[in-house]
Amino acid sequence: MSIPRNLSKIADNVDSSGVLTVTGGGTGATTATTGFNALAPSQTSNSGKLLTTDGTNASWTTPNYASTGKAIAMAIVFGG
Repeated sequence: MSIPRNLSKIADNVDSSGVLTVTGGGTGATTATTGFNALAPSQTSNSGKLLTTDGTNASWTTPNYASTGKAIAMAIVFGG
């Protein structure tokens, strides 16, 4: 029995430790945290910011706590 072509292509992109490489469509990570970090925008100098999107690209934004709706959502997310 032969390996289906699509599975063979995936196997070609798995490194020696069994991780799907970035060039093979993976993150090259072995944990959820390092996988997120590999895909998220740089976290350098973004402490306290929130991840947002414009519908195409992810980026970090400073929360606007003056906005009632956002403040309530933040309280719910962070258990406030």
